[in-house]
Amino acid sequence: LHSTFRIKNQGDLTYFLGLEVARNSNGIHLSQRKYVLDLLHDIDMLDIVPVHTLIVPKPSPSPTNQHLDDNAYASYHRLIGKLIYLTITCPNITFVTGHQILSYLKACPGSGIFFNSTLSIQLKTLSDFDWATCLVTCKSIVVFSIFLGDSLIS
Repeated sequence: LHSTFRIKNQGDLTYFLGLEVARNSNGIHLSQRKYVLDLLHDIDMLDIVPVHTLIVPKPSPSPTNQHLDDNAYASYHRLIGKLIYLTITCPNITFVTGHQILSYLKACPGSGIFFNSTLSIQLKTLSDFDWATCLVTCKSIVVFSIFLGDSLIS
């Protein structure tokens, strides 16, 4: 690339677009620790009580028709966008984003995906569904996981 473009070698990648990259002889670990802590700071929730599971302990109440002012709507919109981006390295948060996500992220801001250096290129998928069990909408819940070797990628 250097013969065609003017580039500078800045060494191994350690941080890029909110992704932290840690390498060793066993493999590569991707996380978004700083991104999580910045997110909690931005919404003034650094002091939230951490939880170590994503399981919702009791059914959620039915949604209400509360009106959000423009500032609250914009803040909520930004938060959801940030949480969706965070699913790059934490795919296990996709389903429960609206429930206990901030408390869970406070407990494990450095969790991420580990790609083993002896990674097999075998793609595995698992899926399950629960017919009409959502207490609010009576819709079915479908869950799936996709692994590349032993690393969860979706």
